[in-house]
Amino acid sequence: MTSSLLHAIADQYGTPVYVLDEVELVRAVAEFRQAFSDFPSSVHLAYPYKANSLESLCRHLHALGMWAEVSSGMELDLAVRFGVEPQHIIYNGLYFRQFKIA
Repeated sequence: MTSSLLHAIADQYGTPVYVLDEVELVRAVAEFRQAFSDFPSSVHLAYPYKANSLESLCRHLHALGMWAEVSSGMELDLAVRFGVEPQHIIYNGLYFRQFKIA
């Protein structure tokens, strides 16, 4: 993405603004997955919702096979709302309490 394009986006939408490059995102996920392709046991890649829980980003990452890594009840609710299967959610909270996923 060129700096002139980023400036045009900032001028149109103001700042701060999230700009996601879908081609780069897909490439990075594929490269990350490839790094573990020869690992002796199965590896599941998970995206931390703490980094950015923007719905379109999370849904796209899940469509690419990424699991959800959440650390709060709010993030867990988002993952469920975004359609992540419960067995594909990793909960890394400060404490554990029983969550009922309807």
